[in-house]
Amino acid sequence: MQAISLSGLCACLLLSVGCVRQPVTGISVDPAFRTLIAPDTKLLSGIEWDSLKVTPFYQRHEKDLNIPQLGAVTERLGVDPTRDISKLVVSWDGNDWLMMERGRFNTSDLQKKLITQGAQTTTYRNHTLIGNNLGAVVFFKNVGLEGSTTAVDRAIDLEAKGEGEIPEELQERLRTLSKNDQLWTVSRAGLAFANFATNSDFQTALSNITGSVSGTTAGLYVDTGLHLSVDLQCVSDQGATRVHDALRGIIGFGRLSTKDNEQDLLRAYDAIKVEKTNQIVQVRADLSAELADKLIATLMSLRRNR
Repeated sequence: MQAISLSGLCACLLLSVGCVRQPVTGISVDPAFRTLIAPDTKLLSGIEWDSLKVTPFYQRHEKDLNIPQLGAVTERLGVDPTRDISKLVVSWDGNDWLMMERGRFNTSDLQKKLITQGAQTTTYRNHTLIGNNLGAVVFFKNVGLEGSTTAVDRAIDLEAKGEGEIPEELQERLRTLSKNDQLWTVSRAGLAFANFATNSDFQTALSNITGSVSGTTAGLYVDTGLHLSVDLQCVSDQGATRVHDALRGIIGFGRLSTKDNEQDLLRAYDAIKVEKTNQIVQVRADLSAELADKLIATLMSLRRNR
């Protein structure tokens, strides 16, 4: 069975489902990561692997929830993200991505593996960088960093100078999430991951609203089912109306396209709650194990038929 990317799943969920929330107490980013984050960061995303992989839903769909980028890490480094990485945070400053990882891996063995594969080594601020002019990997203080050489060098500079910090605008968004969310994204640069949509129909749907969204706050809590909450900050009240109406239209089209033998999928559409308050559009719902499994089956079918 062909695997669907977890980022693709979250993107689809963002336009189709939301959740009944856990108590709102905020996401706390690992202090080891915070010192590496640039003050001009526009987007932060995190995965709490240790919490996610023990859930019944994940154990049922582990093979389906494959992230291609992490699969590349497995092949290159010999690290299994679902086994060896305990938590991961990705940052983006508008130009460069940086992946920060903590887990159970032997840094010396990983360095040797990369070097035997032909990677070059350089030294920056007494740290050994492994890679080339396009990207680098460095391990220090129980954290693995991977990204462009520019991003990695900058993270090392920030940590050395004590200047790494989460921008307050993103920190405010993190405070509104539940501490129980295993996957989360906060953005002050529009609709998170909109540029990574690969399905042409999905891209068309996104193009109608991306210009109206200035920020995103999204959290996914997984147990036996899926529970997602999304708040879309819009550029104006009119923009919020446009986003609200577009999302309702997408949901309505999905309901009309549902076949008679797909009543479970129809129930999933019916669980969606889209509301607008001033310049914020909220999407909320709660998918039981049965409905979550149906959604995954539908997404997998769409993946195979592309």
